[in-house]
Amino acid sequence: MGGKSGSDPSMAPAASAEDFDYLNRYPDVAESGLNPYYHYQKWGQAEGRTYGSAPMLPEFDFGAIFEALAGQQEAAYGRQEELAAQYAAQQEKALKEAEQMQGLASLDQVFGTKLDAANKAIADVNTQISDEAAHASVKGLDFAVTEEEKQARINNMFADYWSESSEAQFSDLYGKWGAGNTAYDWTLPVTRGTGTGTEGALSKEGKKVGGPVRGGATVLTEEDEESSKTLLGA
Repeated sequence: MGGKSGSDPSMAPAASAEDFDYLNRYPDVAESGLNPYYHYQKWGQAEGRTYGSAPMLPEFDFGAIFEALAGQQEAAYGRQEELAAQYAAQQEKALKEAEQMQGLASLDQVFGTKLDAANKAIADVNTQISDEAAHASVKGLDFAVTEEEKQARINNMFADYWSESSEAQFSDLYGKWGAGNTAYDWTLPVTRGTGTGTEGALSKEGKKVGGPVRGGATVLTEEDEESSKTLLGA
């Protein structure tokens, strides 16, 4: 090979493809004027340089590589933040939906109890009026209860079954979960009255038919009971 013989091998000119490849690969050796093979044998091999047929390693722009890696890492971190925000939003939505379901379930339960109380008040007052009409008939008295009087009695009876605290609970739940929901638009025509019970009805002649009524039964006075026994032949 060129540069491997001569009186001063260190200064022998490049003479082979390997020599020229070495100089092309290592410009500092070319600038030194040393023989490529001599340099390789003296220093290059120990320095990890390549002489011969080994391919040249491509030159890397490590600054660009590090910049690209940093950009990828930043993008990955941004994606992680985006995913974390999406997860937090999903969790918040799930909690709100669960809270709404629980609120509607509570509202349905309280609303059902309210309707039960209203229906019971209506049924009890109807029973009372029926009992009073029968009692009036036994005494030979005309009996009449106006719709306004009947409604007032229902409202008062409803107040016994449906307390102010129950109504406050229903109003609170309705305000939070029922507003705009047509399922709660329909209600019985019953409102809370005085909750003091009702007195027996009056006949057309102004005579009292029965005593105070409460809880679905007409309570007769002692005088009424004696009159009834006489009329019935007891």
